[in-house]
Amino acid sequence: MTAQGRAGVRILGLDPGLRHTGWGIIDACDNRLSFVAGGVISEVLPTFTRKPLFSHRGAMVSLLAVAVLGVYRASERSRPWTAGAWISVLSIKPQLVPMVLIYLAARRRWQAIACASLILVLLLALTTAWLGLSIWFDYVSQVRHLEVFWGTGTPGYMLNVRGALTSVMAGEQHDIDTIAYAVWVFAMALIAIVLVHRGVDRALDVRSTYALVVAVALLTNPHLFVQDAVIWAIPLVLHAAARGASGEWPAFALFALSWPVLFTATRFVDAQSGRHALWLAPHMWVLMAAPLLIWRGWAISCRRTGLSATTMRAEAPSR
Repeated sequence: MTAQGRAGVRILGLDPGLRHTGWGIIDACDNRLSFVAGGVISEVLPTFTRKPLFSHRGAMVSLLAVAVLGVYRASERSRPWTAGAWISVLSIKPQLVPMVLIYLAARRRWQAIACASLILVLLLALTTAWLGLSIWFDYVSQVRHLEVFWGTGTPGYMLNVRGALTSVMAGEQHDIDTIAYAVWVFAMALIAIVLVHRGVDRALDVRSTYALVVAVALLTNPHLFVQDAVIWAIPLVLHAAARGASGEWPAFALFALSWPVLFTATRFVDAQSGRHALWLAPHMWVLMAAPLLIWRGWAISCRRTGLSATTMRAEAPSR
């Protein structure tokens, strides 16, 4: 940004970041540069400020969060067309769809998957008729390169495994991305195996199950904007509701209440040192801990359910 004056040109430079935005002003006159002013604008975490939630980007990510919840509610109420419609909305972030489909398959919600497939095929056909077949080739070939046009969409800012690896690993981004994609594929395979092994198709309360699936999807998928962290509200709330209903909420409550303390302490350390003093940003530690905590609660619940079912069969009178 520049301003022309009698003395030459005054230039305002901005360096937006996840937690701090740097700015500086210089004057350029007769091939000479002179410093005018500079500073830092700080935010705790822009994802949780008002601006993204009420901007057009905030409206989009809020819609995605509602879609994640909508898939769960519709599938559990045997409304396949509604579930399919919500999956089509979620396809705005196609990297989140595979894990949701794995959940629906494990729950044997075949009608919901069929309805979603029909709706997506219809949308693909309409898009092709309007924009031409080449749009899909252009999308596949160019979508990955669009990251550089979004400041908070580059790997270093992502609140997922790819972002964490970028922060802590030295090396080419291509090699880091390969590892991140491998982790994503492995996570999907692991979730599919675990859900089938646990027999979730026969479970009555699957709030923690769905919370685990969504949490792992958010953590391991290869691309999420910073503002997409709002979607985390859905798995966390579902898991909290499930734990509260079973009386197993203290560990989760302690985890949730530790967030403000963690962010405040690490922000103070960073401010004192003038840089990120920790090996990995605190919010990344929190998001990595969340799926582990959900997994622990879900596993305990599955174990108790299995023991209860075994006891009931043992106590049933033989014919």
